[in-house]
Amino acid sequence: MELVRLNQIQRDSGIDRGRDWRSFMLESVIQGFRDYCVIDSLRTHSANTALLLAEAQTTVKSNIDGVPQSCGIVHYDLNPSNVLADGNRVTGVIDWESTQGGDPAFDLVTLLYYRYSSKPARQELWEYLLKSSSLPAIRVYLAHVIVRQVDWSIRHHTRDEVERYLRRSREIVHNSSER
Repeated sequence: MELVRLNQIQRDSGIDRGRDWRSFMLESVIQGFRDYCVIDSLRTHSANTALLLAEAQTTVKSNIDGVPQSCGIVHYDLNPSNVLADGNRVTGVIDWESTQGGDPAFDLVTLLYYRYSSKPARQELWEYLLKSSSLPAIRVYLAHVIVRQVDWSIRHHTRDEVERYLRRSREIVHNSSER
């Protein structure tokens, strides 16, 4: 997969924006931010979103020590809509405005979340991530992406979209806890 090769280039090519990556990941799920990962939206939307938030927070607290303090380049929003392709060949990656220093595995976990319904892509990403990262880091990154996407959907999308991302998130939480 070409995106995996790109991700390998991002490792140890870091930028330092003066932020501690591990603390940033912890803060994103435990406290949230003003414009995204808004914790109160999950807490107050429904019993299901409140439960999902509690599970994500528990996951992060118990796995945060497995998050590396690496200094690679993180795109921070590597989802299929930001990947330009001609067939199976990646021709570009757009929307680098949130780029920061951290663990590039975060980008592949983000891609895993958004490509989860594709079994071949899911298997390839899981296999690569388990070889190149730690399971605790993967769990923390999934918790972050879940909180981020469900919050965003609650505040900006239709009820159907919220439900779609809730179903996906519950499936991911269930499957990743079995690993």
